[in-house]
Amino acid sequence: MTTQLTIGQMNPPKFGAWLGMQRRMIELSQAELGQKLGVTRQTISTWENGTQQPAFSIQQIKTLCDLFGCDAREFPNP
Repeated sequence: MTTQLTIGQMNPPKFGAWLGMQRRMIELSQAELGQKLGVTRQTISTWENGTQQPAFSIQQIKTLCDLFGCDAREFPNP
């Protein structure tokens, strides 16, 4: 069983803007980031445009933190 974290402090559009900025800074496409997280490019797009709120697994948060150089304790709450 995979634990999903639905994080709810930062509104989806604000989190989406942060996610898109971080992704572009490390020069990944939406498809490449999706592949690393095990989701589709379309899912990354909905997160970035704020139409869907992500429910991250612990492993996905670790992956994002490794990619973006952040600590899980500092990970923004979408």
